[in-house]
Amino acid sequence: MHTKDHFIGAALTGILVLVAYILTMAPTVTFWDAGEFLSAAYTLGIPHPPGTPLFVNIGRVVCSLPLPFEIAPRLNFVSVLCGVASAVLIYLIAAHLLEKLAGNRQAPGRRLVVLGGAAAAAIIPAFLFTEWTNVTEFEVYAAAMATILLCSWLCLKMGSVDNPLRTQRILLLIIYLVALSIANHLIVLLVAPAVVVYVLLNEPERRNYWLSIILSLVGLYIMVLKGLDLDKVGATLDKHHSGGPLHLGTILWSLVSGLPEVLFRLGAHVQSWGAFILGLLLSVAALWWAGRKRALGFVWLAAALFLLGFSIHLFLLIRSGLNPPLNEGNPSTFAAFWAEIGREQYGSAYGLLPRQAWTVITGKTAVTSLSDLVENIQVFFAHNVPFYTKYFGWQYGGPALSFLFFLIGLYGAFEHWRIDRKSFWFWLTVFLVTGMVLNIYMNFKLEFMLSRDKYPGNGLHEVRERDYFFLVSFVFFGVWSGLGLAALVNRLRSAMLGSGAAGPGERTVFGVLGTALLCTAFLPMGLNWSKAERSGNHIPQVYARNVLNSLDKDAILFTNGDNDTFPLWYAQEVEGLRKDCRVVNLSLLNLNWYIRQMRDREPRLPIGYSDSTLDKLYGFVLEKPMRFRMDSVDLSFDKGETIWVKDIIVLDIVRNNHWKRPIYFTNTTPPDGRTKLNPYCTMEGMVTRLNPEKAEALALRDSAIAPTGDPNTYVNIRVTDSLYSHVYKFDTFFDQGRKLEGEDAETLNRTGSPLVFLSFGQNIRGDLESSLQTRLLARKFLTQGGNWSRQLDYTLGSLLLELGRPAEAFRMLDSLSAPPMLYSSLAETAANNGKPALAVSILHHTLEVHPDYREGYAHLFMLQNHLGRQDSASAALQMYLKQFPADTVVAQELERYQTTGDFNLTRAFNIAPQKRQ
Repeated sequence: MHTKDHFIGAALTGILVLVAYILTMAPTVTFWDAGEFLSAAYTLGIPHPPGTPLFVNIGRVVCSLPLPFEIAPRLNFVSVLCGVASAVLIYLIAAHLLEKLAGNRQAPGRRLVVLGGAAAAAIIPAFLFTEWTNVTEFEVYAAAMATILLCSWLCLKMGSVDNPLRTQRILLLIIYLVALSIANHLIVLLVAPAVVVYVLLNEPERRNYWLSIILSLVGLYIMVLKGLDLDKVGATLDKHHSGGPLHLGTILWSLVSGLPEVLFRLGAHVQSWGAFILGLLLSVAALWWAGRKRALGFVWLAAALFLLGFSIHLFLLIRSGLNPPLNEGNPSTFAAFWAEIGREQYGSAYGLLPRQAWTVITGKTAVTSLSDLVENIQVFFAHNVPFYTKYFGWQYGGPALSFLFFLIGLYGAFEHWRIDRKSFWFWLTVFLVTGMVLNIYMNFKLEFMLSRDKYPGNGLHEVRERDYFFLVSFVFFGVWSGLGLAALVNRLRSAMLGSGAAGPGERTVFGVLGTALLCTAFLPMGLNWSKAERSGNHIPQVYARNVLNSLDKDAILFTNGDNDTFPLWYAQEVEGLRKDCRVVNLSLLNLNWYIRQMRDREPRLPIGYSDSTLDKLYGFVLEKPMRFRMDSVDLSFDKGETIWVKDIIVLDIVRNNHWKRPIYFTNTTPPDGRTKLNPYCTMEGMVTRLNPEKAEALALRDSAIAPTGDPNTYVNIRVTDSLYSHVYKFDTFFDQGRKLEGEDAETLNRTGSPLVFLSFGQNIRGDLESSLQTRLLARKFLTQGGNWSRQLDYTLGSLLLELGRPAEAFRMLDSLSAPPMLYSSLAETAANNGKPALAVSILHHTLEVHPDYREGYAHLFMLQNHLGRQDSASAALQMYLKQFPADTVVAQELERYQTTGDFNLTRAFNIAPQKRQ
């Protein structure tokens, strides 16, 4: 199947990919799930469902190695190695296929087609946007991708042997790898349909043999996973556990003693009789058929190997009972164990109908008419298809280049079909199942950014970009793009070298042209480098440290989502920072298992509810007004408001804590997400403190507490200024040589926003110089984060003018290429504040910088006229006519003004005259 040249080429390609990945690898924690996975691996904990026990255990082994590197980079390097393994496997797969494409082994130029084409087929997918950004951080997708490609290579290996026994052994290995790797990510399971397709095509003479096996396994799957209610099965098994943490012996005892009860009381454990009976009949018939085909041994061996691989999930049962620091879902019982694997925490909108995007747009939850069905189809094409195509357009460096490589990939797919039909149908099945089919099944809400103008509500959209869901599909098509380039080079070879009679000159020309064509495979690498570059980026790590260092001793911090929670977990669990504080995720605080953990683990939260009461807690809509009182805290909840479990627990914590420990919210928690406690909150740097009385009252007697102009925000000037001046670090925040990822940019905005409020508070308190310096610092953060606005430029200019520094204000605004209307607004403010000379100076400067600004002359004329300076007003109009000599209307009005003192603004400048106070 492979020659020595193949392995040498694969090794060289792997080294190239390794170097690029190392140069762009994240040096520490990144945003989203990586912080959680780093924490779970270091503590041997359990991350969010389905728990990924294989990934966590691999990470824990790496953490335990005596290496001179910190935890985060060594674990990030695990993903790098998986990405390199993917590139090597793709090279070997492509080389095998291109050997068939290139034909005669003695033909000239053949090695360039095979070896160079295989390199192109490996390099293109290695540097697609989504693949690259997932292999430089500790995430599950790089490992999943490597596993799927290993299964793909094994299928080709299976197709290259004639021995049926070896075919069966390879297939059993694939079954075991898939079952084992489900404990890394469920997406690995999606390779199964393609394996089935390949097996049926590989041995057509034994098709009935394989069909009997496949149908037997499908029948067992339907009967057990679709027919039985595994939650109830788990509850029954739990009754046969005597208590205490589970271990292998007690697990086996519970299974041995509990499964007979499940069988004897089958009716109580069936979820769907239709599915159960269908699965039972199908499996019985297929097993009988398998017996006739002498395939029963393979069926039982395949089932046993699948269970053996899947058995690594028992780690969740065992480890959870030992209460690790990170224990999401708390799968310490059989019922909770199955809920963890089934991701029941997240609910389900999976399936074809109704489209979830249609539901969030219309509010309907079921298709009840033909018009509903038509709307669902329209929504699918309007919102779900772009979900995939938009992300495909990212992959090669931009939409135009992605479309070009899409066309090349189509040609590569055609050549793949022509030279090897079996592997083509395998490849196509994986591409479709992990692409558009997955897009249909996942049934997403509206895409994160698309249609925001028409549907602005955050609840209507996915919480983040979801390109990573389609990683496998993108990579498989990327291989086709590489094969397409190789096929084009092969066409060029046939045209230039023919049957081999070409001379050295023609061969040289072909070598140059063919190499140049294959080198276009590096275009995605070059164009995506700045987007995938993470080397030297410490923003998530520094952000987490800054937030934790904002807190007083033994604090309770309520967080809002993944990105203000997971980096904090990393900082606490891996770096050991501020473990005296308790980080509480408000989303998880709706779940009983999480509430219990917060109540029972150090540092404990003062939650007064017992387990039995927690089991009865649920969200509800108020049927009448409700009031919460504690000391001076007085909250009113209106009829019709929704009270979530987290609201109940937050108020219980506040009541039981009774101000013994400081309580904070992250600034990312919106005011309406703070259980109506926001009026009692004051901003302190990157967090907001809960106070025993309203911030408005505090501000009346404490000059350090200031309003900001935003009724929802009061700022503690003293604490916030001290944090930014003496506590916070901003390492790599202003690295101009690196393109910021979306969440990194948002972090700079989150860091700069408190400074804006601080500046406004300082301004209101009369400290104008401090306000100016704070606002300039805020501008530095918000400009880098892409969130600085012209309105804030206006406030800066206004502040400089208020400080009596007009020249400095003008220089700053000129350097920003500020629009002339901004200057006019400043002039109007100065005039309204009784500073006409300053207003005149601003308008004169405006016209020097923007001599074509017609309204500026009108504003200057109006101001001078209002001040009774007719000569100066006439001079403003003369300046205008010098710039616009063809404007006869203004000339006529000027002449009339100089004679009568009247001037028609509407006729001259289309401006309605304004009355001044």
